[in-house]
Amino acid sequence: MRKLPTLFRRLAIGCVLGAATLLGGWPHQATAQTKSSKRGIAYGYHSAADMQALAPGISWWYNWYSKPEAGAASVYAGLGIDYVPMQWGRDLDGSPFTADRLAANIPAGAKYLLGFNEPNFRSQANLTPTQAAALWPTLQEVARRKNLKLVSPAVNYCGDCVSENGTTYYSPTQYLDAFFAACPSCQVDYIAVHTYVCEEQWLRDKIGELKKYGKPIWLTEFSCGDMPHDQITLDVQKRYLSAAVNYLENEPAVFRYAWFSGRNSEIPNINLLGATSGQLTELGQLYVSLPAGGSTTTPTTTRLTPVAATASSSENSGTTAAKAIDGNLTSRWSSAFADPQYLQLDLGTVKDISRVKITWEGAYGKDYQVQTSSDGTSWTSIQSVINGDGGVDDMTGLTGRGRYLRIYGTRRATTYGYSIYEVEVYGPAAPTATTINLETENYSSMSGVQTQTTTDTGGGLNVGYIDAGDWMAYGNITFPTTGTYTVEYRVASPSGGSLSSDLNSGTTQLGKVTIPATGGWQTWTTVSQTVSVTAGIHSFGVFAQTGGWNLNWIRISKAGSTAAKANTAPTSSEQAVQLYPNPVTDKLYLTTDLALAGSPYQIMDAYGVVKASGTLEGTELNVASLRGGVYTLLIITKDQQKITQRLVKE
Repeated sequence: MRKLPTLFRRLAIGCVLGAATLLGGWPHQATAQTKSSKRGIAYGYHSAADMQALAPGISWWYNWYSKPEAGAASVYAGLGIDYVPMQWGRDLDGSPFTADRLAANIPAGAKYLLGFNEPNFRSQANLTPTQAAALWPTLQEVARRKNLKLVSPAVNYCGDCVSENGTTYYSPTQYLDAFFAACPSCQVDYIAVHTYVCEEQWLRDKIGELKKYGKPIWLTEFSCGDMPHDQITLDVQKRYLSAAVNYLENEPAVFRYAWFSGRNSEIPNINLLGATSGQLTELGQLYVSLPAGGSTTTPTTTRLTPVAATASSSENSGTTAAKAIDGNLTSRWSSAFADPQYLQLDLGTVKDISRVKITWEGAYGKDYQVQTSSDGTSWTSIQSVINGDGGVDDMTGLTGRGRYLRIYGTRRATTYGYSIYEVEVYGPAAPTATTINLETENYSSMSGVQTQTTTDTGGGLNVGYIDAGDWMAYGNITFPTTGTYTVEYRVASPSGGSLSSDLNSGTTQLGKVTIPATGGWQTWTTVSQTVSVTAGIHSFGVFAQTGGWNLNWIRISKAGSTAAKANTAPTSSEQAVQLYPNPVTDKLYLTTDLALAGSPYQIMDAYGVVKASGTLEGTELNVASLRGGVYTLLIITKDQQKITQRLVKE
């Protein structure tokens, strides 16, 4: 976003506090269920009261400067909030920055130093990759004196971009590639990025682009901004914030993230702070109250703690095997530059192993095996990876047993060795009831619904404005064993309604639930259904058979141990059309006994925007032009029956 290099100059961008008044005030301070170590805010005009209002839900902030603003300076440490300094560009307070002047600004207790702000924007730091690389040693000197970790230049996609040697640097990776080429030995401990996309799936894409650098990622500015401003309502921001935070909390590659902003008029409805000092907006209350770790799931595995780690080799004394089990994503084990190599963990005693998670540095294993042994001599492979792609390899559903676990690499992806930030090993959970708690506003995707503040016990948001055909999907829900589960829904409705649930975009139908008339939109009761589910990781969906009800939370509990496959037979005319393949790349086929030729259809995205429409000529649709994501296919039959099915476009 457009910021200038000092607090005083940034005042000129017109952060009009009156704009926040439009969002309305809230009479009490929200509280977070658990404070997230990742969550922060990008803002530079905090009062002490602002800090106190935000403190229950944020752990850090920055202000595009190298010392905290006066209003926050005396209170932030006592509130458990970190201040992170930044060197914005080539100047500091109107003249070129030096190590002495920058170091003098940075307060005691700082742990990190953010590099230049959007240097590929001519309107921002305005530094070519070569210029940024030339200035970086000065930041390294400050980091050495103050014992700080260094965060890369914070990049974003731009329009009016810097150019060098005939290349214009439009994209983050394009700029960072050139920066690292110009600065191959520079200290860079983290990667920073900004993005203003408005859908969680696109945020995933932006984060995914940066995983190739093998370093933890700071998302130092984000909010929904890349839409026509008359379409960015408060509800759009709320939905995006909820979905984005849920993803960021659960994305292991993301170290920290910061919403933009506290009070700002550049983008509609982004403010976390109201016009009055210490006042949270509705969006601010939501940001502070969202749980750390996103939607909570009772663990279906138990983390195992290795007592020792050894390896076939280590690149140097700073990259020993122990670095791969120290719980620190900034340290790593790296091997000699040859094949084969291995990393071996000692679990102390023989353990059952059901999951292994490997966080690779850029030099990852292309081909490798995960092996177990009871004696460290005879090995059994429990997982083989061929043509791996690095990043995070999270292998679940394993069946292994042994005191020792070994990652045995046979083919490297680069000319370097094997390099691993962290290995996590898990065994089956203790035999207790499994409960999955879903806050319904934290959907992965949806169609038609909105969120609103609830008066139900626990507060927060509920999903409302539900009409027939609306739906919500919740991704990556782990059902640890095959068997019977109880699904409870917290509902409110003046006149009653009905819903159905399914798995994996409607592939498996779980049945209908009748919603009683509770007497009001905020008069709550709990209804339930019993379903049979096959063990695995599924997307759980809720579909509105009829509208006129609100939904606050969903609780899924293991009801028994009898193994049974879920019933996949159609339960209504809306399931009379099946789609395949689903997910789909280009051609989508419809399986049905209905005469649908000549029926009009629409394909809508998660916001209900029609992305394709026409008249069915047969049982084939070409969806190649759609972006990746979740969509709803609506077909209106000749007798005016509405048929809806979800599809996933890869």
